[in-house]
Amino acid sequence: MNYLILDLEVTGDDPGWHDIVALSAVLCDENWQSISEFSTLIYPSEDDGFKLVAERNPRIDLTELKDAPLPFDALEQFENWIMKSLGYRPDPLEKEEHLSKVVLCGYNFMPTYSFLRIAYLEDNINWHFSPGMVDLYSILHFLSKKKQLSKNGGSLGSIKSIAAMLDVQADTEKPFLLRKPQVTRSCFAAINKKWTVETKS
Repeated sequence: MNYLILDLEVTGDDPGWHDIVALSAVLCDENWQSISEFSTLIYPSEDDGFKLVAERNPRIDLTELKDAPLPFDALEQFENWIMKSLGYRPDPLEKEEHLSKVVLCGYNFMPTYSFLRIAYLEDNINWHFSPGMVDLYSILHFLSKKKQLSKNGGSLGSIKSIAAMLDVQADTEKPFLLRKPQVTRSCFAAINKKWTVETKS
């Protein structure tokens, strides 16, 4: 089993209406160690997509966005990257077998999951990923309720505050699209290490 940590940049909050304009991901092994990274801009299909990006995502270069792949091509590149990173050929039968063992993950993950599922539906792309998912926010909320994790006055409201709570440092040398999935991966790894050590002791 592999974990795939995802983050999206979008033009709004409605996955049935707004567009994904950037997808970034970190593929991990079962111990949350990074195997490979991926990021791409995605050309918006909305008429006012570029205007919405400028208002909502000022760090995205609109010149680069104009040359970005369309959603279908971007998602194909995304799946091919996963397959090649795992050492498999990116053909349909191989994807059906091996993507089913890839678990999608993230922080406060349901909106991301919804946007991605709808993007697959709109472009008639078969969905082969594992039916399960792992949400960092839900795990931390559960652990804090069970008193297994102390917030130390912190909040679960942002990945930045969670990273500080877990003594995780963001890699500021990474391109900005990869910073959130990478710090999310580090948080998952920190929780996994803490839980493993405590259950063995």
